[in-house]
Amino acid sequence: MINVTKKDGELEPFKTGKIEKTIRKAGASAAIAKKIATSIQKVAYDGITTDEIRRIILEQLKRLDKNAAEAYSAYQKTED
Repeated sequence: MINVTKKDGELEPFKTGKIEKTIRKAGASAAIAKKIATSIQKVAYDGITTDEIRRIILEQLKRLDKNAAEAYSAYQKTED
């Protein structure tokens, strides 16, 4: 099982559904959200950080949906 390391050091099981939900909240389509979540699942490793996942999401959104990328970036700034 792959675990994600959160900012506070806590480990949480990797869930593509959580990634898809976050991307959808930024305004991306379900198809784009699934595509990005699946690509992250392929490169995820045990202990991957939430920051690394966020970086990959933003990088891919910039290529696939610029408006959603801007919304995601603005949302992430409020989370930090």
